[in-house]
Amino acid sequence: MEYKTSHLISIALCFAFSTLSISAVATNNNLFLDTSAQQLANDNKECA
Repeated sequence: MEYKTSHLISIALCFAFSTLSISAVATNNNLFLDTSAQQLANDNKECA
């Protein structure tokens, strides 16, 4: 139970960090948005 909870928290933190990263990039330069979206997908695969 404890392991599962910590694992879910890790995934949630990773997803939140990825989302913040894509937001920062999108704010700085919209041209990078597509690349960031692909990176976000890759990051989520690593987290799972």
